[in-house]
Amino acid sequence: MKSDQFRDWLSGVDRITGEAEALVRDDQNMSCLNGWCPNLISRYQLGREAYKKAQVIVGIQTTCNFPHGISYSVPPRSATFKGYEYFQSRDSTLNEIMDALRDDKKKMIG
Repeated sequence: MKSDQFRDWLSGVDRITGEAEALVRDDQNMSCLNGWCPNLISRYQLGREAYKKAQVIVGIQTTCNFPHGISYSVPPRSATFKGYEYFQSRDSTLNEIMDALRDDKKKMIG
């Protein structure tokens, strides 16, 4: 479900980005004289369209809140010890170390 919601949001972003880029290209292709466009009607229509696109972009930005993230957490790998010889006297020490490794609040062990 999370990935479908993100894909839908991302496709909306891609669509509006393409539309905005096309709008900028149209603005650049408009015949202007030193930055002044003599056709006021087309300039007004272009400004209205740019405003509408900006409102859509603001709406998309406000919907990008994914409180639970966009991916699934990877389960931690189990620790294996190569060449470890088990002694009952080391059992409590090993358990303390493993508990410390599992505790996210601890910054240093040892």
